Amino acid sequence: MRDRLGQDAYENYVARSIKKLALLNRKPVRVDPGMYRTWFEAAR
Repeated sequence: MRDRLGQDAYENYVARSIKKLALLNRKPVRVDPGMYRTWFEAAR
């Protein structure tokens, strides 16, 4: 059971990473200075 939980967590991590990488394929958007907000995501 413990190994399965580890495998599930790993597969979820990979799936989330793939979704994040897909964002890199999007066309860049030009944003005027001061017209945006930023946020930080914790690195794992």
